Amino acid sequence: MIFCSWWGWSVLADATSAGEVALVSVNGAVQYRLDLSRDGDFHFEGTRGQFALRVRNNAITVVESHCPRAICVKSGAIRHSGEVIACVPQKILIFIPARSRQNVPAITTG
Repeated sequence: MIFCSWWGWSVLADATSAGEVALVSVNGAVQYRLDLSRDGDFHFEGTRGQFALRVRNNAITVVESHCPRAICVKSGAIRHSGEVIACVPQKILIFIPARSRQNVPAITTG
């Protein structure tokens, strides 16, 4: 079961593609979009217990995870497109998707 404190739901619901967002995937499915321009703390129940994220200064970091080595906590904050934090024991992946590159010309062969 995954939950988030009630005050965080407005931040989750208001994340838009206009600003940078972090996507939170649980068991292989994206469950949450967090707007990185809105600071907040988010608490979830992961597969091994509590899991907490913090958004500050347009970055996201794992502040608590009940996993054996806490590599996700030690990995630090991410803020740029393409960056990822993974917690394998909790089956949680936090990533900032790459922005669309619509103006980049396609490379063709032939």
